Amino acid sequence: HIMISFTESSRETAIRQILVIQKRLQRAPQQFAHEADKYSHCSSPQNGGDIGTISKGELCEELDRALFQLLPGEISPLIMTGSGFHLLRCRSVTPAKDIPFDQASSDISSRLLKEKQMLACRSWLESLVRPC
Repeated sequence: HIMISFTESSRETAIRQILVIQKRLQRAPQQFAHEADKYSHCSSPQNGGDIGTISKGELCEELDRALFQLLPGEISPLIMTGSGFHLLRCRSVTPAKDIPFDQASSDISSRLLKEKQMLACRSWLESLVRPC
C-alpha cells in the first residue's frame, strides 16, 4: 500500500507525486516496496507498504473494491479516498474456506464488538460537530 495524503491546498502536488510513482511502478513493479518505503504517508512503509493479509470489508469501500479485483502481482489503478491517493499491490490471493462455527465464533464476536465501537465513536464525533 502506498498512500500520498493531501490537504485541499496540497491536492495538486499529491496527485502529481502519486502519478509519478505510478508511472515508475508501471515500468518496474518489483520496486513497489522501495517506493512505499520512500514515499508513502501511511504507517505501512516500515514494511515496504505491506499491510498484511486483508479480508473483504476490512478496508474502506474504495480500497476494498479495488484490491479484490486484482490478481497476484497486479498494482491497482489510482484510488482516491478522503485520506489521500492510494496504490495497492496484491501479493497473493488466499481462497476462502469454510470454518466451523465454534472456531469462528470468537472472531465473529470480536468483529461485531469492533463494529459497534466504531459506530459509537462515529456517533460521538458527529455529536461534537453538530451545531447546538
